[in-house]
Amino acid sequence: MTYSFGARSENLLGGVHPELQRLAREAIRTSPLDFAVTEGARDAATQAEKLAKGLSKVPFSKHQFVPARAVHFDPYPILYPQDSDPPMTKTKKYARYYMLSMHIREVATRLHIPIRWGGAWDNSYDILNNTFDDLAHYELL
Repeated sequence: MTYSFGARSENLLGGVHPELQRLAREAIRTSPLDFAVTEGARDAATQAEKLAKGLSKVPFSKHQFVPARAVHFDPYPILYPQDSDPPMTKTKKYARYYMLSMHIREVATRLHIPIRWGGAWDNSYDILNNTFDDLAHYELL
């Protein structure tokens, strides 16, 4: 099956760096699972709100560059893990992000687009040493 982005994803991609657009379009075209673009450019107020809620660790994000140098990809349908989920369901919901990251990172390597994923900030595949997970986050280096 070949996937494609919907209008909302395409609209969000419009504000991100052309290399991230290229990555996103090749990744969705070749992806074994569907995913959506859920965030691109971010203004200062949104960044401050995310920082206050603990959803970001930096006062100025790569989402705030013009064009944005960061994007969020969420497996579709979007099923965020909930505290009320049974443990196995929660694990499977998280696993979808790790599966998607393997594909996105492979496509980025093939296209020679240097990125960093929010599930492995040190760019390793040792996910156990990551202290802040932002599993939907991909940014240009």
